[in-house]
Amino acid sequence: MKKEILTTNNIVLNQKAKDKIDAIKMAGKILVDNGVFCKQKVQSIAAKNT
Repeated sequence: MKKEILTTNNIVLNQKAKDKIDAIKMAGKILVDNGVFCKQKVQSIAAKNT
């Protein structure tokens, strides 16, 4: 069974990122901390967007 991504634990409002990569890392940290993604997945997404 897949884990739900869009839950209140994974939503943070009024955050400011300095750029797209920072935003990916900020969102990724929340998802990693809540067990949705592994750290390597976030790093891969960030790398594809540089």
